[in-house]
Amino acid sequence: MQAAELVLSVLGSSAKPIDGRTAIQKIVYFASIKTGVDVGYTPHFYGPYSPIVAQTAENLESTGYITEESRLTTHDRVMYSYSLSDDGAKVVDLIRKREPSNYVKAKKVVDTCRKIVKNNINVLSWAAKVYFLLSQKGSEISCDEVVEKGKEFGWQLSSKEIDSGAKLLVGLGLARKS
Repeated sequence: MQAAELVLSVLGSSAKPIDGRTAIQKIVYFASIKTGVDVGYTPHFYGPYSPIVAQTAENLESTGYITEESRLTTHDRVMYSYSLSDDGAKVVDLIRKREPSNYVKAKKVVDTCRKIVKNNINVLSWAAKVYFLLSQKGSEISCDEVVEKGKEFGWQLSSKEIDSGAKLLVGLGLARKS
């Protein structure tokens, strides 16, 4: 599975458009972990970020496979929403047939993120940061260690944020309750 197929699988398995570039980045991050597709995530202000995913989404939008709609939020920020076009849906049908296992993994990530945190970009970001730090450590990590290690990347995480992110990680099967 390539980056474009992963992004299309994430959007294609979502019952509703996905709101926010941050949400796309984080959901694809978790889907990339579950599918083993390396799309080059590195630390960024909002957590792990992939320029490959950003460029892929832009390319898919400009070629008509996904649609991007924008609206102003109550704080005068622009919120982008992403969904498949009809052509994108046809490609996803092919992906589903050619890569059924990876498609199902991506769908489970999408469904879990919507069910547990309703695709809240803050919680998605906290969870992605916590998982990124867990993966760097290679073993169990305490809440205090997450806070301290996060500072190395400029991440200010509270215990409440860590707990919220951890609940999603447990739901995704990426962490255990302790």
